Amino acid sequence: MKKISTLLTLLFVTTLISAQRINISKKGMFIDNVKISLDWKVSDFKKGLGKADHMKSGATWVNRVHYYEKKGIIFWEPTSDSGKVIEMQIFYSDKQGANDSYNKTKRLFSGTITVDNLKLSTSLSATEVANALESWTIEKCYFTNGYKYSNGIVQINFVFNPDETELLWIDMLPVK
Repeated sequence: MKKISTLLTLLFVTTLISAQRINISKKGMFIDNVKISLDWKVSDFKKGLGKADHMKSGATWVNRVHYYEKKGIIFWEPTSDSGKVIEMQIFYSDKQGANDSYNKTKRLFSGTITVDNLKLSTSLSATEVANALESWTIEKCYFTNGYKYSNGIVQINFVFNPDETELLWIDMLPVK
């Protein structure tokens, strides 16, 4: 019984350590209270996320891919413009759509993301996101069942299941 209690405590602590808090508003983007610069410096992301579980890059790769396997987060840094993040994906579900990205992380995102006053979760529908982010610019994005929102600081592609009743993942980019 004591082993089970110890195991549950370790699991809880591990979840707390790996959980991230991301806030996005007109004030900017923050990862665990670390403000991300407008040009999305890799150093800012590392301050907020910690060290990546692993990276992939090579002569044939256009980008260095930073994998946060235990956090459900991936970001890309171009090899030609080292030091800047060009894209970040956060996975809420391991379901796949027609042309969607596939979950490349070992775990799904367990932290919290707040966009303005909207707390993101897998139970959000496309309609709920549209109603909550009325002040943002919206357009259909290139992902199936996806919509691109921009507040002038960050672009967020929200990707939903085919019925658009469940948020699967988000893809974020800096506004240029």
